[in-house]
Parts: sequence; C-alpha cells; structure tokens
Amino acid sequence: MIERAQRVIVAVDSTKIGHRTLAKMADVSDFHVLVTDSGAPEAELQALRDAGIEVHVVDEVRHGDISLRGRRHPRQPFGLEGS
Repeated sequence: MIERAQRVIVAVDSTKIGHRTLAKMADVSDFHVLVTDSGAPEAELQALRDAGIEVHVVDEVRHGDISLRGRRHPRQPFGLEGS
C-alpha cells in the first residue's frame, strides 16, 4: 500500500519516536508527513525534518472548557467542523 501511495502520513504517539523495534512497517524515507504529540524528543523531530519529512506536533484539542483528547464532542459527532 505504501509503495502505491502518492503521500504517506504517519500518526504515532511520541513514545514510538526514536526507538527501534523488532517489527518494521516502513523506512523513514517511505513517508512524507509525521503527526505526533509534544512528548517527542526535539532532536528526533529535527532529524526527520532534515530528512525532508513534514512534521506536525499536536496536543490536546479543546472546545471551550471541554477536553476532546481522544474523543469527539457529543454535539459534533464528525469532528470539529464549524467550531
């Protein structure tokens, strides 16, 4: 699937960045965009940027005083459109 994609976006939490595992899904050179949280080591993120990867660091999304971390707002079941 990765070989056929025009653009590969990888979304992982920060605990996965900078660590080697036994299972390999793809090389860094196989993806174009990384989305992660702010717990990722900045040196690792910079190395990815230097390799040409577009890096997006996101954290908790808030709508008013209601935290939306990992959940959809009950009045907006398909996301945050129009907020």
